[in-house]
Amino acid sequence: MIAVLKKLFVPVLVIIAACVSAFLYKGVFPWSAACFVAMFFALVVIRSVFEVRVGRTGKAAGTLEQVLLVAVFLGTGPIPFLFIATPVFAFADYAQPVIINLLAILVGIGGLLLFYRSHIDLDRQWSVSLAIQEDHRLVDTGVYRWMRHPMYSALFLIAIAQAGLLPNWFAGFSGLVSFALLYAFRVAREEALMASQFGDAWLDYAKRTPRLVPMPWRGTSQ
Repeated sequence: MIAVLKKLFVPVLVIIAACVSAFLYKGVFPWSAACFVAMFFALVVIRSVFEVRVGRTGKAAGTLEQVLLVAVFLGTGPIPFLFIATPVFAFADYAQPVIINLLAILVGIGGLLLFYRSHIDLDRQWSVSLAIQEDHRLVDTGVYRWMRHPMYSALFLIAIAQAGLLPNWFAGFSGLVSFALLYAFRVAREEALMASQFGDAWLDYAKRTPRLVPMPWRGTSQ
């Protein structure tokens, strides 16, 4: 528990500072921004608890991957919080219907639930970098029965929710754009690594299981 609290210390300070600044700057804290903050905090808690549990944080495999991971960090953290707390991105604001905010909340909740479940099912096979762990096994149960990359699916949902909660062309879509670039860079390399490790078992799994979106009509193995 102490280790988890240490990991949450900086995010909590950022959230508090952003909330105080938003009240001083705007005189109000928009409820859609509050929902984004709650989603961000839940995401950080899930990842922090899991990192402490498995004792692994991982490192980027190369320079480009490191740059893309930094872009995702900026797009899902500092940039949205600067939008919430300051007028720096006010030039890119736009009006957004409430129904979009409400749909974004549902999408975000779904993304968080999938993010949590994919960590539980993957367990110690997980790593930030593209790497095969000691005693690595092919996980094709739980949510991995329906999607090869449910963690990526979850992060796409969360990034879409960010766009629906923050009515700003820059801050709202920074998470989605940066993560899409990271996904495009990593997914083929990750699958090639898995194929080299697990051979026909991976190829059979890939044939029957979609990457991101469940397709039950294709059929799965028990």
